[in-house]
Amino acid sequence: MAGEVQAVLAARWDGAAPKWAADPNHINPQQYIAGPTFRSLSGEIRGLRVLDAGCGGGWLTRLNGGAGMPAAIDPTRLRRILLLGSGGSGKSTLARRLGILLHLEVVHLDALFWHPGWVATPREEWVRVEQGVLARDRWIVDGNYGGTLDLRLAAADAVILLDLSRWTCIQRAVLRTLRSWWRPRADMAPGCPERLDVEYLKFLWWIWTYPTRRRPRLLQRLAELSHDQQMFRLRSDREVEAFVRQVEVGVRPREG
Repeated sequence: MAGEVQAVLAARWDGAAPKWAADPNHINPQQYIAGPTFRSLSGEIRGLRVLDAGCGGGWLTRLNGGAGMPAAIDPTRLRRILLLGSGGSGKSTLARRLGILLHLEVVHLDALFWHPGWVATPREEWVRVEQGVLARDRWIVDGNYGGTLDLRLAAADAVILLDLSRWTCIQRAVLRTLRSWWRPRADMAPGCPERLDVEYLKFLWWIWTYPTRRRPRLLQRLAELSHDQQMFRLRSDREVEAFVRQVEVGVRPREG
């Protein structure tokens, strides 16, 4: 099976300049082949152990379902999902969609961390809050909060990284602010309306620098996930939609 995976990847990259050659933040597929994460994929293609749907246009679908026929994702392996990604990448929206499909409790960390007037939860209390959420049997949690990320990574059986372009994320963040002007978002705590101030400008700067400052360290941490955890990296709206369709295909027979 490992040889088959190498052959597929060799065919996909042969004769074309790979993305990772020009982008140091993009994972080299040959590193995946050599590392424990990709070795696990080599033996579990049907189980979708680790998928980088951004390598040249979505090799997730090509390896598992072929053109025009998305493969099913086993919903029983998606009981505790962690959604990560830059601000404006669509984490909350995808969380709600998957929550409906998989009948999972959706937890927006922003809604728990912030209190009316944009008052942050103290560190020790925040750890207890997260531990309470993670102790539940089934959930989908969206939010970054790097200081407690290890808690969530240890508890999750699947991690989804929304790795969209900075331009897309900035545009969505600004449009979201305009649509929710001076009223709380659905994924935000009451009493925390959108605003234009210095903190908001810092937030936009955080989004802009996310690919170079945050993403490399995050990818390193995700590469250390255990072999029984799934990781999905989605790099465009098209790949997000393909992923959702795969989940739908997996859920449909169980509901029928």
